[in-house]
Amino acid sequence: MTKVQKKQIIGTILFILATIQIINFARLRVTVFPVFYLDFSNRSLLNLIIADLNWPFKFFNYLVYYLLGWAGLLTPFFFYLLGYTFFSKKETQRIKRKRVVLIWGLGELALLIYVVNYVSFIILPNSIQPGVVAHIFANYLKKIGGFAFISLFFIWSGITYYLFLNKSNWKILLKRFGKNFKRFFFMLTQIFSKLMQPNRRRRNSRQQQQLQKLKEEKRQLAYEKKQLKKENDQIKKNEEEKNGFQKAEVDLVDQSTVAEVSTEPDEDPHLKQAYIDVDFNTINIKEFDSRKLAFDFNFEALASTVKNEVNSEEFESLSKKIENTFSSQGIILNQSGMTIGPRLFRFEYDFPENIQLKEIEKFENELSYRLGGMKVNFEIPIAGTSKFGIYIGRDNPDTLGLKTYFNEIQNRQEKVPMLMGIAPDGQGYWCDATAFPHLLVGGTTGSGKSVFLNSIIINLIAVSSKIPVNILLIDPKHVEFTPYKKLSQLAHPIITESEDARKILIEAEQLMDTRYQRITQAGVRNIFEYNEQTEQEELTDIDIMPFLFIIIDEFADLVMQDKSGQIKKSIIRIAQKSRAVGIHVVIATQRPSADIIDGLIKANFPSRVAFKTSSKVDSRIVLDENGSESLLGKGDMIVKIPVDDKKRLQGIFVSIKEIKNVVHSKSIE
Repeated sequence: MTKVQKKQIIGTILFILATIQIINFARLRVTVFPVFYLDFSNRSLLNLIIADLNWPFKFFNYLVYYLLGWAGLLTPFFFYLLGYTFFSKKETQRIKRKRVVLIWGLGELALLIYVVNYVSFIILPNSIQPGVVAHIFANYLKKIGGFAFISLFFIWSGITYYLFLNKSNWKILLKRFGKNFKRFFFMLTQIFSKLMQPNRRRRNSRQQQQLQKLKEEKRQLAYEKKQLKKENDQIKKNEEEKNGFQKAEVDLVDQSTVAEVSTEPDEDPHLKQAYIDVDFNTINIKEFDSRKLAFDFNFEALASTVKNEVNSEEFESLSKKIENTFSSQGIILNQSGMTIGPRLFRFEYDFPENIQLKEIEKFENELSYRLGGMKVNFEIPIAGTSKFGIYIGRDNPDTLGLKTYFNEIQNRQEKVPMLMGIAPDGQGYWCDATAFPHLLVGGTTGSGKSVFLNSIIINLIAVSSKIPVNILLIDPKHVEFTPYKKLSQLAHPIITESEDARKILIEAEQLMDTRYQRITQAGVRNIFEYNEQTEQEELTDIDIMPFLFIIIDEFADLVMQDKSGQIKKSIIRIAQKSRAVGIHVVIATQRPSADIIDGLIKANFPSRVAFKTSSKVDSRIVLDENGSESLLGKGDMIVKIPVDDKKRLQGIFVSIKEIKNVVHSKSIE
């Protein structure tokens, strides 16, 4: 006989006993007659046999009443519930807890009847007795400390029973009691202070008035000192600006440069501030058809992907640990698939029934602990499916190279094909750069941000022989874009100074307005229709409108150096209007603070690439949601483009040697 069958027999016996007791309570008095006991006038053999069979039940009923008293009225329900617990297939901690709750509750009820019966005979009649168990236990406690000790013990046991039911403890209960007591005490002090406040005001009103006058006099003196200091500083500043303006005017005249000088009234009508701006009639940004350049992209200069073998035992052990972690909390997972990416393992699971998403998210830290501190990321749900994924880093990731994926770049159907990264299934993730239309990149130092910008530039160079592309690079750090100094596709030499960046972005605004005039005169709506019409009419190369990609590294540093705020205004205006004329902006920053990446920037840069960030706050600034703070770094990124779902990708490493080999490619003979 198995354990399950034995437990079922015990449960059946408890059901029978409970049924017999209910019949007894319904027909006769429990204190006098047992169940099935009837007064037969003619005692036949059958009646004698029935009377003899009733003796075990009679003894059982009298025993229950004797031990528990009137609390025994609940024993049938107790036996039903207790018997139900024996029919469960698994002996879990929850079942054992239910049995303890039932037995404990029955004892508490018996003790309660004794306490109430002792306190007042009006509440309960004399015939209602607590039972021998409660009577003996209470008398023992009474000898120790009297009835007060019995009452305290009953209160303590009742509170302990309540904590056991709610799976709580005394520490939490005392904390709650302390908080409520503090609130009550605070309310009393507030009431008392309000009652005593009129008397205090009468006593201290004169002293308060004197102190208030002294404070006002001190504030007035301090304010007058500040005003005098501001006036002196403003006079000095005005003199310095006048001297500087005169020197700048002399230099401009010597260089024969046309400058617009405008004066606007300051807060003080006697002082005026001068502004010097660039000449809008002169644009230094070159426009040319990159398809006509004597430039041959050297695909052989790029590195190929080096794949490392994956140990099957590694991901099998990881899968078992994941399932064991969830099963320890009573959640059984059904693995529906697994993807081995270049950097990550992705384990795919169906959603368990009757489990909320928040409950699954709580396992992220627990699973990381079970895996020995490995970084674990949850994707809930996987985009386009009703499943969730668990990402775990590989011990031996693949080394990705552009050459493996650039072989198909010439055959892509996108208007400006852009390789963003490698998906978890090992396939390249391509998108149309014109659909961005502008891209915001954020991440900490060393997360792969600069390498990603290099891959974008190499991508644009690769398509420049098929699509007219011009590139404008702004590098406040002076060293990131140094290998591209001699690049043929540059529309302007690399910008490294904040003042030069301000001027070139103003020129980019003027170029945008000029392009809109050209499109309007041609009677078309965008750059695609304009170039198509130009090629059909076989006009000169000057009339071709190339795509212009403005790539800015360390945007936050650039904005902080620009005290005039013109750089940020120019970026916002270009981002708002330039899509139709083929001007696209890519900005990257390692410090995505809210004062730099504000609402206007985020609204006009709908495409986002987030590498590992230092906090959830930075992640919400870049992606408008959490997630990037738990990335693995070294090219691990989240890409969010309006035309597609959010993607988890791995960036491709581009070395300085590859960049130099591409930039110095041999010309076409």
